[in-house]
Amino acid sequence: MLEPALFCPTRQELIDRNVRGRACLQEIATVRPGAVEEYLAAVAARWLPVAERRGLSLIGAYRTAMRDTEAVILWSLPTFDALTRHLGDFWSAPETRDWAEAARAWRTDYRETLLVPSRWCVVHPGWRPRAR
Repeated sequence: MLEPALFCPTRQELIDRNVRGRACLQEIATVRPGAVEEYLAAVAARWLPVAERRGLSLIGAYRTAMRDTEAVILWSLPTFDALTRHLGDFWSAPETRDWAEAARAWRTDYRETLLVPSRWCVVHPGWRPRAR
């Protein structure tokens, strides 16, 4: 089970902001015991502004329920080109490198997985609300 962080957008907020993308990037971060809240606060304050400048849109930020060592962050990117640009210079661009180094204060491990939204997902470019 996942519990949303304070800055996690709701489904309706994603719809209202018209967040759309062909690619989603899922980060599962393992953090020091008891550090998940600190890590999520750092994501909100330090990584979110940088990520948005790089074309990523936050679609989810969660802590794992009944554990204080795991966070799940979901990002939408408009195209696969945007994803490859983001990943291509992640370790060489100063602002992303700075975040990756700072995140080591909390993270003990993390993995990123490419997800592709289905057409029923509100961030899929072809998604439309049902007619009532």
